[in-house]
Amino acid sequence: MKLSIIYSLFFFLLVNFLNAQTKVNFITEYYPFINKAEIYITKGKFENALEMYQKAFKNSTIGFRRDYENALYCALKIDKINIALEYAKQMAVKGSKLEYFKKIKHFEKLTASNNWIDFEENYDKYYLKNINIKLRDTLIKMKERDQKYRLMEGSYRKYHKEIKEIDSLNYIGLVSLFNQYGYPTEDMIGGKHITDVIIRHYYQNNPTDTTKHIFLNDIFNNALKEGKIHNENILTIFNNIHPIIKWEKYSYYTIKKVNNLVYRINFGSTLEINKERKEIGLCSMEDVEQKLLFYYSPILYEKVENFFESSEDIYKTQPFYFWVHSYILYTPDEQYDFKQQIKTKQFIPIPNPNKK
Repeated sequence: MKLSIIYSLFFFLLVNFLNAQTKVNFITEYYPFINKAEIYITKGKFENALEMYQKAFKNSTIGFRRDYENALYCALKIDKINIALEYAKQMAVKGSKLEYFKKIKHFEKLTASNNWIDFEENYDKYYLKNINIKLRDTLIKMKERDQKYRLMEGSYRKYHKEIKEIDSLNYIGLVSLFNQYGYPTEDMIGGKHITDVIIRHYYQNNPTDTTKHIFLNDIFNNALKEGKIHNENILTIFNNIHPIIKWEKYSYYTIKKVNNLVYRINFGSTLEINKERKEIGLCSMEDVEQKLLFYYSPILYEKVENFFESSEDIYKTQPFYFWVHSYILYTPDEQYDFKQQIKTKQFIPIPNPNKK
């Protein structure tokens, strides 16, 4: 009897030890490789970039949909069709529809390959394979409730009380879901960031409720490490919310475009900000700048009538997308006197990287 208890205890400890060994910390074992891959992309080194993506996915066993898509593009750039196909399957698991692959010009090399027919015929085996329908539908209903009064004219003025009550009710619902399922991942709800809106609105209406903030911060810290939420997504949720929120300090990066002149707005010590960003796996401010200049280069240094409309069209010509939390602001010369800002070093000129 005693021997069986010892064997049972040994087996329990062994299982827990193995689980501890296989658990991946995304902050140290995923994001650094993704960042290196993206920097390689900005330099046109797609083979090196693909190698970094493969390391990230190997370490974590599962990545984020956007990263799989960028990796897919890299594979197509160097004619690794079979690898691209595997990443297409992962995108399908996370909710990318078959029509998405067909309509994007940059996927042509994949959809014209011999393996595409088999992939298309078996698509239902991959699409939303790990979906939790009950969880997804519950979150969708919560989001609809969240939007009910906000979409009405004069919403915050007329329906402030109702909105606050809904936000509190949704918070209780989220806590229940978090306790039951953990943080909803892309695989669980189909790549939709339904949770983000609900959380952001709760914080906006309850900026000083520190007890609940501490609880949610713990949820986010664990979700970050376990790869259940993207670190850039957290910044998207909490940007422009009351400064008591701890996550806001990681997110400051703004490029100011004044006609055809481009400046980085200096918010303080880059060294200190980089140190804080590294704590949650974010790339350095210098890397953010390099990615932004690469992504927006078609319009950033050109005079355009509507900068924001032009930026929305970039994806048609730019196959890669970097999820870097930033602002690019456009202000015509006649509406803004920026010379004084340059003197005080608040504005740092960014030279056009395309000029030789």
